[in-house]
Amino acid sequence: MQKFRYALFGLIWTGSLFAQTGRRPADAPFNQWSVEVMVGQNKPVRPFTEGYYVSNPERYMFFSEISHIDIGGRYMLSEHFGLKADIGLDRFRSVSGSGSLPFDSGSRRIGLQGVANIGRVLKFESFSGRLGLLAHAGVFVSRFKSGGAREDNGGWILGITPQVRITDRLAVNMDLSALYSVRQHLTWDGKPADPTNNLTGMFSTVSVGATWYLGKKDKHADWYTGRK
Repeated sequence: MQKFRYALFGLIWTGSLFAQTGRRPADAPFNQWSVEVMVGQNKPVRPFTEGYYVSNPERYMFFSEISHIDIGGRYMLSEHFGLKADIGLDRFRSVSGSGSLPFDSGSRRIGLQGVANIGRVLKFESFSGRLGLLAHAGVFVSRFKSGGAREDNGGWILGITPQVRITDRLAVNMDLSALYSVRQHLTWDGKPADPTNNLTGMFSTVSVGATWYLGKKDKHADWYTGRK
């Protein structure tokens, strides 16, 4: 768990340096607000009770249904760093043909994250004005429910978001994220977790969606380079 904490603190520390050396938010020549909607699938990794799982172990890839929805708002302090708040909805259940015992669980979460504009840091504009890359890390709290069992949880989230700019007001995204719980007492199928794997849990998400940029300036911080 320590390496994920180091990654989180490193991202926030690096971003704060960019924010300090960048323009003041009130003087920003770019738009700073955006909203995003993402849909996709989740993949719970651990913990599970023996005999329960989501995907078919006989298949390398398994895409069945939409099981993850994320809605968020973001405010960029500079071209390089910002803050993001989001709401995530996830459903975990056995899939027909997977061989798992039947179960149906759900999780609702809210998160607060720091966002680093890796595309501007690496100067993507030198070879493309339409490709971008964001990295995000932060904390979340959630409520998990499976049948009559439920618990409140919390933990860390890390992810990367490749972007393609369609217009100055719209970009399409793909997001890859990993979420690590730090006080999880239940398995994803709703049973008490084994004492050897108590308090920890993990699942990942893969999603696609869009970001809408708000404001009266010509460009958003994601794409602002200072060039005419």
